[in-house]
Amino acid sequence: MTDKAPHVRELRRRLGSAWRALRGPLPPTPRVKRSTVDQWRMLGHVGREILRCVECAVLLDDAQARAETNPDGDAPVIADALLEAHLLHARNLIEVLVRKLPRSPGAQDTLRTDFLPSGVEDWTPSPPAAVARLHGHWRVLNRHLSHVSWDRISDDEEWTHALIAQDILDVATAWCDFLGQNLAPAATSQLRAQLVWARTALADRAEPDVNRSTTTGSSGSVPDGWIPDEA
Repeated sequence: MTDKAPHVRELRRRLGSAWRALRGPLPPTPRVKRSTVDQWRMLGHVGREILRCVECAVLLDDAQARAETNPDGDAPVIADALLEAHLLHARNLIEVLVRKLPRSPGAQDTLRTDFLPSGVEDWTPSPPAAVARLHGHWRVLNRHLSHVSWDRISDDEEWTHALIAQDILDVATAWCDFLGQNLAPAATSQLRAQLVWARTALADRAEPDVNRSTTTGSSGSVPDGWIPDEA
């Protein structure tokens, strides 16, 4: 009898379930109140996340143009890398700024409430239109970026990268304003400077159309003449 035998695995599963039922739910992971210095440093990391999200979106237009004129070189790889970096930063920021707070966050997870004084309630993400659009991207980002899911073969996904960057900026600015009402001005000064920098970069981009889209999934297309074996 080996550990790989089906009945052994089933026995282990049942014993584990019985133990968890007797033990009851685990207590929540203790979360330490962060020092002011740590909070300020983390706000700088959030600002960097915003900057990189916007900067990748800005660089993507030129990278796509190069990829179209030089499809056999490394330009398509650079364009794909910029798109995926932009979307990864966007996903991280949506999770922190827009999504509902988790019931049992890990001790090292960053929550938007970590920066608020005791007794101050959670911020309501705004503006509503930007929040709704970012919410709409969440599941697709998980399926097409964070996980290797079968959704990737259903169809190519189009991303309005400049609009995503604009929505991230608008939500982050509203959040920064809320923090500014509850913290010392110096606490949000670096974040505000990063937001101004990012907004300037987005405004100065060569392509003014925020609705221009980028498609993912081309690397997973079926080559011409390839016939799958259905047997």
